[in-house]
Amino acid sequence: MNNILKENRSTKLIMLFPLFFVLMPRPEIPGVQFLTYPLIAVIFGLISLTLIIKNGLHKTTSLPLSLLSALLVCICLSILFNSSGLSSLPHLAKIFLFIVVFLFGDLVGLVKNKDQIFKGLLKTAYIVLTVQIIVGITQILGNPVFSWIYSMDKTRPWGGMVRIAGTLDNPNIFAWIVIQMAVLVFLLEPKKFNKVFWVFLCFVLVFLSGSRSFLMIYPAVMILIFVLSSKKSAVFMFVKLPMFLTTIGALIAIGYRFLVNNAMSFPYLSQLLYIFETGSLDSVHSFNVRTLMWQDALNQMNGTVTWLFGLGPGSIEVLDNDYLYSTVNYGLIFTAVNLLMYLVFLIYFFKCKDRILMTLGVQYIVFSLVVGYQADALSGWNYPLLIMFYTGIAVALRRKKLKNKKDIAQENKTQKLEAV
Repeated sequence: MNNILKENRSTKLIMLFPLFFVLMPRPEIPGVQFLTYPLIAVIFGLISLTLIIKNGLHKTTSLPLSLLSALLVCICLSILFNSSGLSSLPHLAKIFLFIVVFLFGDLVGLVKNKDQIFKGLLKTAYIVLTVQIIVGITQILGNPVFSWIYSMDKTRPWGGMVRIAGTLDNPNIFAWIVIQMAVLVFLLEPKKFNKVFWVFLCFVLVFLSGSRSFLMIYPAVMILIFVLSSKKSAVFMFVKLPMFLTTIGALIAIGYRFLVNNAMSFPYLSQLLYIFETGSLDSVHSFNVRTLMWQDALNQMNGTVTWLFGLGPGSIEVLDNDYLYSTVNYGLIFTAVNLLMYLVFLIYFFKCKDRILMTLGVQYIVFSLVVGYQADALSGWNYPLLIMFYTGIAVALRRKKLKNKKDIAQENKTQKLEAV
């Protein structure tokens, strides 16, 4: 640990959390998450503690930490009003994990400069994608060589319902992580050929995941980051943007044609064809099932206390909708505080003077809000971790920039006084 902290030019510290989170073992063992996530908390908690002792905490972290603490209080109140037992403890531990990851990101931003952080994130993206390709190929072939490390329970080999999950166990989370790695490559890779090659490869991986929602979101993510990260000019509006949209359109057309010709191998994705034909989400069977599940959960909400503090943590484990999940389990107050926290994070990134960091954070939050309609993207265990890390970095870099401006202003003032 000391070696990592002492190497000022090293990118190891930046890469440590995202690599550990994405590549940590996820074997097909019931309850294994109760070992892996505490391990993340312990490892990065110790590193953060080491850096806090050395550098201290700054007041700029107080607002995010206060909002995370408010989420803890909301869960505690939900437990109190519903007399929930020990089964509620993991829900409290989840917020503590978010706090640890945020602090680790803040301290990474404190001890590393922006260029080192971007270099480390780009390296991370390439390592993550390379491992996903290797593991994904074995899952397509039905080869269980990595199954003792990474579960193949939700994967399907070629010749049937093709789905891969890489190291993430769940095809949807896999697709989300691949998209986020594609964002890093798009924003940080200076070589155009490498950028195009890897972004297209990510499209293929998302396609093979079988995730309908993320296959639809992927082009939207690419368009948003292109718009946010580009300098606005006449050339951009009338040349670059039309060319980019044409390329995205061609990519969608290729995927559509491939899906039409291989519908039997991709039964989940082929349901998207029905949406194009009917123009309605009701044509997708799983959407109808979800609406019935949502209505059943809402029917259990009766009384003011229930709406404010929920039915109790873990009352309904799966709802495929973050807004309903947080409201039903924790209550409307928790949901409101959680959304407020993401709004504050969004403001932090919009205030970033660096266009790349702003784009990285804004797209993550915007599409987390979108994905929250069908997954636990805002209050679950997996989706929020990277944005906690990125927000910590953004807070630290902004603090350092303001400090540098203050130091420069003070130095100029001193020089003027000396001249007099």
